[in-house]
Amino acid sequence: MNKALLRGLAVSALSFLVAFALTGCWNPFAPDEGGNGPPPQDAQYKIRKTPQNVIHNLRTSYVYMDADRYLDCLAEDFLFFLNPTDLTEFPELPEYWDKAEEARIHHNMFAEDTDVDGITIVFTHDTAVWDDGGTGDPLDDTWTYVEDIDLRVQLPPDLTLHAQAPAEFLFRVDPDETGPEGEILWEIWKQWDINEENRRVPGYLEGDVTLTRLKATFRE
Repeated sequence: MNKALLRGLAVSALSFLVAFALTGCWNPFAPDEGGNGPPPQDAQYKIRKTPQNVIHNLRTSYVYMDADRYLDCLAEDFLFFLNPTDLTEFPELPEYWDKAEEARIHHNMFAEDTDVDGITIVFTHDTAVWDDGGTGDPLDDTWTYVEDIDLRVQLPPDLTLHAQAPAEFLFRVDPDETGPEGEILWEIWKQWDINEENRRVPGYLEGDVTLTRLKATFRE
């Protein structure tokens, strides 16, 4: 886990919590009553025959903290492009990283001995744009989705890393695998942490972080 980033997040969160405590307000970082963890039923994953099914699997893998199922959503040459604002504030971060780095981050986040107490995540669909590739071959079709993500990662004793911002996903046909009946499968080829400050919702909390900073916390 990235100690420097986590230390900065903890300081921001502590300041925010103190301010709330002094005003007698509800603490949004406190865990819900009844405990954390995934729902009691088995995880329900879908065949990746649509981009929507890939998003479903991505969300489910976070809720059940399953790194292998998360990585199954990503292309072998997947790239995650970091938030430009974070690159300015943390120049040691790369402009993008690959699937191997995503594997390291999510194995750290989801491991049995992780500090993470629980995860909640909500995707709200924004836009979808189809590109037929111009050749008539369905194998070079792509879809570009913009999804508003609300991700909360709970850490002890009472810290929640909260990323609430849009992300852009570029989907392509999986060139290496088909479905059980020969169906075309989709995978996430590229993802961008979109830097659009004006899209933050009213009440956006000072202690909240970008998706980039949340992920980077678990790089080490």
